[in-house]
Formats: sequence, C-alpha cells, structure tokens
Amino acid sequence: MKYLVYIFCLFINTSCLIIDKPFQNSKTSPPTNDSINSVIYIENIIGVNNQTNLFLKDKIQRELIKNNILASYKYFNKNSFIIKSTLINYPQENLKKIIFNILNKEKVINKLEIKLSNKNIKDKATQNSISIQLADFIEIIVLKLNKKKYLKVLEIKGLKDYKNLQAVFFNKLEEVYSQNSIQLLDKENIINKNFTDYSFIKIIFIFENIDKERIKINVEWQILDKNQDFIGSIRQENIIKKSILKYAWKEISNKIIEMSLSELNMLINL
Repeated sequence: MKYLVYIFCLFINTSCLIIDKPFQNSKTSPPTNDSINSVIYIENIIGVNNQTNLFLKDKIQRELIKNNILASYKYFNKNSFIIKSTLINYPQENLKKIIFNILNKEKVINKLEIKLSNKNIKDKATQNSISIQLADFIEIIVLKLNKKKYLKVLEIKGLKDYKNLQAVFFNKLEEVYSQNSIQLLDKENIINKNFTDYSFIKIIFIFENIDKERIKINVEWQILDKNQDFIGSIRQENIIKKSILKYAWKEISNKIIEMSLSELNMLINL
C-alpha cells in the first residue's frame, strides 16, 4: 500500500529531548508470553448446576490464560494455587454473591467477593464479568504480576469535521493498546475497581491543507498524571495525499498509535 511509505516524524517534548522516528510499514506485535510456572487450579464451583460449573470454570481458565497465567480445571500439581468458589443466595435481599478463596501451597488465602444483584449466574455477560474480575484480582493481588498500564482518554480533539474518523481511531486505539498491556479506563472502571495508579491522555489532531492534493496531519498526545498535572507530550506530523485519508484511515491510525507507544510508555513511567 503506497500510503505507508511516507516518512512520519515524531517529536517528544520532555525538556529538550527530541526524537525522530520513521513511519515504517510494520505491524504491532502482542507482548511476549511470560506465563508463571505454577498452575492455577480451578476447583468445582459450589452452589451451581453442572453445566454452569463447567462453563464458568472454562471462562475463568480462558481469561487467566489470556493474562499469561497458566490455569486448569483438569490438572493439578503441588505448586498450584487453588481457586475455591461458592455461590451464596440471599433471597430476602434479592442478592447473590460468589466468593472466591485463592490458596497457595502454604494455605494462605486471598479472598474476592463479587455481588450479583439481579444478575443470573447462567448469563454469558455475567460469567464474562466474573471471569475478568477474578483474573485481574489474581494477577494484581495474588501473584502481583501487574504488568498492565492504565490510561483514561480525556479528549480526542480535531476529528469531528471528518465523518467516522474519530470512532475508527478510538477503536484502533483500544485494539493496539490491548496488544501492548495498556488498558483504557472509563469512570466506572476507576470507581468500581478502585484504581489508584493511572494516567490521562489528550489527543489533538490538526489538519492543514498543503495544496489541492496534499494534507498535513499534526498529532499531539498530552500525558497527565492522575491529578491531571502535565507530564509531557508527544508530537507527530506527516504529509499525505488527501485522496487516501478516508479509505486508509484505519491503517494511518494504526501507524500513528504504534509510533507513539515507546515514548508513551516512557512518559507514564516517569
């Protein structure tokens, strides 16, 4: 694709540091698999029927493996962490609660309780939510393997005059970040999961007409800490043909995001 051979210059504003990088035709790679050696063993879930027990254990296993944590509900070894689970019903309060106790070989317990108010344990969305919360808890609290970085997008500015470009860019942002251990947060994530270590970003686009055929894209990434105090910024610019802007925007977005990753990681780790 011809539009991927243009040179893309990237500048970082942190004191006097300036870095130029080419806009290369390379794909984003997922993070290296770094699974732990000891297996998480998932015992049968007390209080649910056989089908729900099997489905939920399978979802939990898949979510843990997706987080690079070896897990099984079939195989056990002496070094395994054990997940013991119980669903408790409180009919008078119209409430169900699933309780997870995670034991290591010394029988030290980490406990997670998830309330299921008005939610059916057989529902796929409910099972997905339970699995994600449990996997995050095991990764961060039990195994202390928190390799993820957390960001909240405060603003994407400058794309409203270009139909559908903002939605495409945000979807690509989520995709590339998820492949690189960066999770985008919303207000509900921050409140419900009690996140305390995250950063904010503002992404500002400016389009300048060069001539009848060419347009200049300027992008500024502003990175702020959780108190919204400024940390630093990344500046990118490129000149492309106007004719390719809309139909190649997904690929252009991918390159914009990809080329900002190393500097973004540097800034949010300051």
